[in-house]
Amino acid sequence: MAYNSYYTLSPRFLIGNKVAALADETPLLDIIEEVRNTFPDACYCLTKEGESNGRGKWYECSENIAAISKKYPNVLFIIHREGEDSGDIENVYILNGKVQVAKAILTIPTVDIDALLKG
Repeated sequence: MAYNSYYTLSPRFLIGNKVAALADETPLLDIIEEVRNTFPDACYCLTKEGESNGRGKWYECSENIAAISKKYPNVLFIIHREGEDSGDIENVYILNGKVQVAKAILTIPTVDIDALLKG
């Protein structure tokens, strides 16, 4: 059975270890377009701006972006993925072929009895 997710891709230029603010994001959009043209699943899952194009299957997203990231060593690629199961949310950070995954941690705070009694 197929497992669908929502994906976004946000490439960011780095200067040293800082994200650079760009007046013109055309180079970043060009990178997204290259990703969409290179990987068919990315074309299906992402808009030209890197936003979600609806649910889709892009199981190799980390591997695909890790490969293309080697062409852009000063670009941090951020993939945000939300799966169809509740709580299946992660950001994948990719820089020059190296991958770091950050899975969401969902917590529910305990009840604040004092606030309930005051209300």
